[in-house]
Amino acid sequence: MGLRSDTIEEGFADWIKSCYLSYKPDEMKTITQALWAIWKARNENLFNGRLQDPTAAIHKALALLMEWLEAQEKTHQSSGTSSNVVWKPPPENSLKVNIDAGWTGTEAIGFGLVVRDHNARMMFAATYMEPARFDPAMAEALALRWSLSVIEELGMDDVVIETDSMIVYKAMREAHCKPYIEPIILDCKFLASMFPKFSISHVKRKANNSAHSLAALANEFPSNVWWDNPPRSVAEAIFVDVFSFD
Repeated sequence: MGLRSDTIEEGFADWIKSCYLSYKPDEMKTITQALWAIWKARNENLFNGRLQDPTAAIHKALALLMEWLEAQEKTHQSSGTSSNVVWKPPPENSLKVNIDAGWTGTEAIGFGLVVRDHNARMMFAATYMEPARFDPAMAEALALRWSLSVIEELGMDDVVIETDSMIVYKAMREAHCKPYIEPIILDCKFLASMFPKFSISHVKRKANNSAHSLAALANEFPSNVWWDNPPRSVAEAIFVDVFSFD
């Protein structure tokens, strides 16, 4: 981060005050989150005898920061597709693909997707487990790339993607995005260009419950696809959304 502890000559309080005078607000958000992660790591070492790798502490700090930033964006978003609070069917002859990424309770990230038609009938569902931990934005971007690869292989040609990640939604709609997820987003845009008809929308978590529930089940079903007759737990996960037909 370019911060040196040996510049703290008159105590931490004076140093942090000078930071607030020297750095931009966005930079201070990162610094503050990093300090919190360092403090938590210090306590973990002092009280539990577990010494963390410094890069792990910073990785956790950035992950928490991304979660907070995304929560702020969702809170302040009052118009457009993010106003959707219940799942709604796609236009006739189109397919809606809900996707999500989530923590599986292990050192892995779970992906889930469910494809439904204009009658809310499940056409396809899938889960996948990525054996690594990523911050939320990276996890959601990877989930989108995986989902696009899956539905492209299935030959679907008129799809509406729904995600509850505002960061990924904006990255797909705009020319530039956060640098560290840009390579994944570029892959996603390339895959999206292969569909004759493609659109992506942002929805609130409540309208994306099925995909969220499937992502949580990835630990139980690490890499599975279902056309029909999925296991009971998967079937229940797919129908947790509230349907609203206009």
